[in-house]
Amino acid sequence: MRSFFESRKFASGFLVLLLGAWLVGLQYDLFFLVRWLDMPFHFLGGFLAYVLWLVFWKRPEIAMTQRQKAFFLFLASIGFVMFVGVFWEFFELVLDRFITHAGLTYLSGVYEDTLSDLLFDFFGGSTAFLLYNKFYG
Repeated sequence: MRSFFESRKFASGFLVLLLGAWLVGLQYDLFFLVRWLDMPFHFLGGFLAYVLWLVFWKRPEIAMTQRQKAFFLFLASIGFVMFVGVFWEFFELVLDRFITHAGLTYLSGVYEDTLSDLLFDFFGGSTAFLLYNKFYG
């Protein structure tokens, strides 16, 4: 039996809540009023990416030790989380430069913001990995 953490119901509910909160933040310019608000969203986005990876990735049976298996699963899942994070950063760039023309990607510190976003994506995915393996692994 699949755990609730791995269920499509949990993943889709988490996705809807996170996207809904993100849209509210955009609507009311909360990301500009509260500068650090972007960080928890990226953390939760990394967490969500790991949950989606759990839901949709079919785990092959691989002959290796438990420690090797955990390391492999960590690398594979975090690789997916980081792929989603980089994809999101490209989405933000395209949204800013070609759709909304807000000019945010031309501001100073934008590269630091991108690296911070990816770091929090990593932290969120790693936290989800550790929680899952502690309680379900």
